[in-house]
Amino acid sequence: MTRSGGKQLLQKLSAAAAPFVVRAERNPDSLMPDLVFNDSECRELARLRWFDGIHDQPYFRTIIPVEVSESEQRAVEQRITTHVAPVILDHFSYAAWMALADA
Repeated sequence: MTRSGGKQLLQKLSAAAAPFVVRAERNPDSLMPDLVFNDSECRELARLRWFDGIHDQPYFRTIIPVEVSESEQRAVEQRITTHVAPVILDHFSYAAWMALADA
């Protein structure tokens, strides 16, 4: 996966995540980047992490910070489930996820 391919995938994710803002962030203690979802005020609402799943499908886990209200959590979870997850399942591989950190 090329750098431009990572940018294209990040653009698809951004469109799917709207009105939330999504970015790739690599933590120093992790080889894989997280997908971080923020609201319009730049507050972090959720993170998606890559997990190796059954049959090479990209499975992920959502992490919700304590400061997020129940309604905010429901809204971001619904957006991820209905719009973001299909993009991940249709377009992502391990290499594609890794390329997000360089996008």
